[in-house]
Amino acid sequence: MRTAVEEARQQAERAVQECRASAGPTFDDGVAAREALRIHGEMMISHMQAAARHLDEGSTQLARTMERIGEPATVNASEARSLPRHQQP
Repeated sequence: MRTAVEEARQQAERAVQECRASAGPTFDDGVAAREALRIHGEMMISHMQAAARHLDEGSTQLARTMERIGEPATVNASEARSLPRHQQP
């Protein structure tokens, strides 16, 4: 997660630098700050969605493994996918 935050911060900084370079003397700090925040937010959302997918895949794989070794899983993989995220184990 730290890496994701750092990558998002660097991307936002690059966007501000590009904005500053292309705007020249008409550069507006407020516009650049909003653009940096937008980019940072979009990247964080993307990273969080990827992490959620990774966790969902791991949960499904764990449930399958538990079923294979004969231990009843608390929630099987198909049930876990059908639950709203806030109710998933």
